[in-house]
Amino acid sequence: MKQLGINCLKTILFLFGIVILLGSCGSLPQQSLDEGINAAQGKDQNVSREASSEILKDRADSAVNFDSADSGRTAFSVRFLSVEETMQDCGYILDAEYIGCSDNHGRIDLRFVPQNVIKGSLAEEDQHMIHVFLSPGNPVSSKEDVDKYFVCGKIYMLCLDMYRLVFYEYNEYVQRGAFQPSEDDDNWDLYHQKASGIAQETGGDNVTASYGNPYTTETDIHTVIDSSSDIFWVTINEIIDHSRYYPVTVYQVEIEQVIKHTQLNGNDIIVTLFNDSVEVGSKYLLCLVHTAPDSYVYTLTAKDNAVFSENDVEENPILSALLGNRQDR
Repeated sequence: MKQLGINCLKTILFLFGIVILLGSCGSLPQQSLDEGINAAQGKDQNVSREASSEILKDRADSAVNFDSADSGRTAFSVRFLSVEETMQDCGYILDAEYIGCSDNHGRIDLRFVPQNVIKGSLAEEDQHMIHVFLSPGNPVSSKEDVDKYFVCGKIYMLCLDMYRLVFYEYNEYVQRGAFQPSEDDDNWDLYHQKASGIAQETGGDNVTASYGNPYTTETDIHTVIDSSSDIFWVTINEIIDHSRYYPVTVYQVEIEQVIKHTQLNGNDIIVTLFNDSVEVGSKYLLCLVHTAPDSYVYTLTAKDNAVFSENDVEENPILSALLGNRQDR
């Protein structure tokens, strides 16, 4: 279990610390949580999605090989995509107006107002503004660099993937390839023709695509319980690490009682919880979502009313009854 915790920690740090890898010749999107968990379990697979080339250039295939998770490194490979492949592979293609940026714990948060969605269907909360993240390694690696590449009020064509997790403040979009400015007359019409054709072929113009784990925005206890794939009575054993970018802490916990579960392997699991929501050594009722069928890693079902202390359980008849329906280990 100790080695498992180390491997899971490395994967979680990978997810938190490398949300986007962007280089001058392309971008590597953030791993989905499911893919990262598979890496922690030592699956024999490439856990990152293929990287995209600059949207203005076709690139030859290239590969970046890392050691497997068994040797303490997360395994993935990179292949640069052509313009057409990038458009086919991404979840969203849209024209958007750049309106500004901010520094989010060392990551550049570019804000855009969607103007014309060509592929994908933006979530309701993203209709008026989206957040596109960059990280060190991209030519735009600081707020000072932004003015060299982006002009407020200018329209850019974006190829994006979207990531949605319970501890995000808002949905996070990752640019696939370079940003195509509207004044590039030689390529603007050409790429729009390609994008429109791809959207029609794939049926992607009506799809809301995202990576991550499902969660509910409801706060009603009944809804949170029904939305949970797993509910455990646990003891918080130790802190594994804190996130650099999000207000969360990663814990190793021991399952004392099973209330509801999909598939369980052992008594010790890894859980990501909001900062200061629990204390090491105390017991809690946790409403969780399983990140992958055969993993030991879980995340919260909801931002609120998913973590309950012993006092919470004693004072709430719904929770007391729930704990009485436990499945003994």
